[in-house]
Order: sequence, then C-alpha cells, then structure tokens
Amino acid sequence: QEQVLAIYGGKMRVEPHPYSDPVGKYLVYRARNEPFGLIAETEAGKLTRMRVGYWENVQWIEGCL
Repeated sequence: QEQVLAIYGGKMRVEPHPYSDPVGKYLVYRARNEPFGLIAETEAGKLTRMRVGYWENVQWIEGCL
C-alpha cells in the first residue's frame, strides 16, 4: 500500500473497502482531463487487486469489462 501511495502521492485518495473495512482500503486515482482511472485494493496494507481502465468501468465493484 505504501509503495502505491508513494508513486501517486497526493493525487490518490484512500477510502474504506466496501467489503473488508477496516483492514481493507481502496486507493483511488482518477486521471485529470482523461476518462481513465485506477483503483488499487489492499488488505491489511498489502495490495491484493488493481483495476485500471475507463473510470466508469473501473468503479464497478464486481469487476470491469
């Protein structure tokens, strides 16, 4: 988790994970002036999953298409 935050710095926000809060987090980045974004999911500080693509699709909790 710390390595991902170090790369994106203040451009990324940390949110509670909807299924595993309080140990899980969403690290959310949305590109400015672009239709793309990234959500990195963590569990107890370790990266478990990453979703990258069009912002609308990346937000789908059950998976991107």
